[in-house]
Amino acid sequence: MRSTFRQVLECGSPLPLSLLISGFSRTRENSRKGLTIVPGLFFLTSIVAYLLSACVPAQASAAETNYVAVARIFSAHCLDCHASKDPEGQLVLESFDTLMKGGEIGPAIQPGNSSDSLLVQMIEGRFEKDGKKKIMPPGKHKKLTPEEIDTIKTWVDSGAHRPAEAELAKELVIPVITPKLSPRIPINSLAWSAAEKVLAIGRYSSIELQIEADLRSARTLKAQPANINALAFLPQRHQLFSAGGQPGVAGEITMGYR
Repeated sequence: MRSTFRQVLECGSPLPLSLLISGFSRTRENSRKGLTIVPGLFFLTSIVAYLLSACVPAQASAAETNYVAVARIFSAHCLDCHASKDPEGQLVLESFDTLMKGGEIGPAIQPGNSSDSLLVQMIEGRFEKDGKKKIMPPGKHKKLTPEEIDTIKTWVDSGAHRPAEAELAKELVIPVITPKLSPRIPINSLAWSAAEKVLAIGRYSSIELQIEADLRSARTLKAQPANINALAFLPQRHQLFSAGGQPGVAGEITMGYR
């Protein structure tokens, strides 16, 4: 009961005068008839029932017209083709402003009219191009569920309102990918010594020397803790130069003897 009163207080819906008069009248009438109902109980129940019924539509409306729910659907289904980098049809769905700007064939949204909005026509499969009906996302991409389509249509029909600043914050969702095999250390550079028939392979923090005859590893040289981006032999002095580091951050060249 306490949580019910808290809902009523948070809603703050105005109470009509007719309900107050009706409640008082019935309470007095029940008292005259000698009914066992606790005085005022019917009046109190009527007030709570009215306020709760007034709260529910307001809360549902706020949820239905929330752009954040629409943006979440775009993030899950649409940004592979409609991100700011090389967007399909010049339609970018990364933000409210880019959505309302539309694409190369015109506005994607008509506020208050989901049926004629190009975006809704595309996700429902009603859009035609070159005499063929198109549906988005295309191909084998997972299509929107009826509930997701209804969320977008409801937001459009309610006016496609701009989101509040507090709603614009986005959460970066990074998938957890567990490798099935141990990851290989990639090769970043190669160098070949024709005189000594040796191949040098630069990886992260190490240089592997292989013999030409059977490509077996003859020796592994430790290098700076970075990617080895370039290798060069100086056969006359049995020397091997390596250059490594992170581009734009730091780098160094080292010399090793074999």
